[in-house]
Amino acid sequence: MTDGEVNADLKALVDQEVERRLRPLTVVMTLILLYYGVKVFSYMVFDVPKLKQMYDEMDIGELPTATKLLFTISKVFVNGWFIAIPLFLGLVIWLQLKQKRVAQAVFIFLLMVATSFQVEAAMMPWFKIIDKLSGHP
Repeated sequence: MTDGEVNADLKALVDQEVERRLRPLTVVMTLILLYYGVKVFSYMVFDVPKLKQMYDEMDIGELPTATKLLFTISKVFVNGWFIAIPLFLGLVIWLQLKQKRVAQAVFIFLLMVATSFQVEAAMMPWFKIIDKLSGHP
């Protein structure tokens, strides 16, 4: 056996061991992706339309741009759920099958940012509501 063959065999063994140890991490990352995906989707489809209706009924005037953007994105989710769900699940399955750990981590980060944006954009009009209720112009 030559040095090149030994190095190739050693590299293959190391790669197998690394893959074996990282497999549970990939499963956990997939579960996190599914959790945040369901969270973002359900908020956009069920909660945001209720908030929009509430803000419309309160007649608080011009909404912040972030809130209007949130309502627009929510409308896309509500009207296009039959596209969004398979697209999201397909992406999660592809990332799992291809073992794209960095892409999974980036996707999780983006879903966490989206969750934060949803909360902030939904709460921005409350400052106007408080002003209106307290009698400030």
